Amino acid sequence: MAALNVASVNVARWSALAFGVFYGYSRQRSLTLHVKEQNEENEFRAYADLVEEAKVAFEAAYNREQAVKAAPYGIVIDSESYKFNGDKWLDFAVSQTK
Repeated sequence: MAALNVASVNVARWSALAFGVFYGYSRQRSLTLHVKEQNEENEFRAYADLVEEAKVAFEAAYNREQAVKAAPYGIVIDSESYKFNGDKWLDFAVSQTK
């Protein structure tokens, strides 16, 4: 009877050890995947921010260039300005494409 108890205790110990190793492996794998996904998301967000900054910089440079071209004709390019005239701007834009 005592041998049976020792054997069952040893089985329980080895079973707990195997379960612990399996749980540790599974947990480490899920944490590693989570960190990897977060890093990829952060890299994508940083890249998207850089692209957005480049778009803004290009648009600012393009608007400056267009304002310099339109200045001799007295055309205001900034649509937020109270001096902006849509018809004049549209005529100027069409003349630039020809």
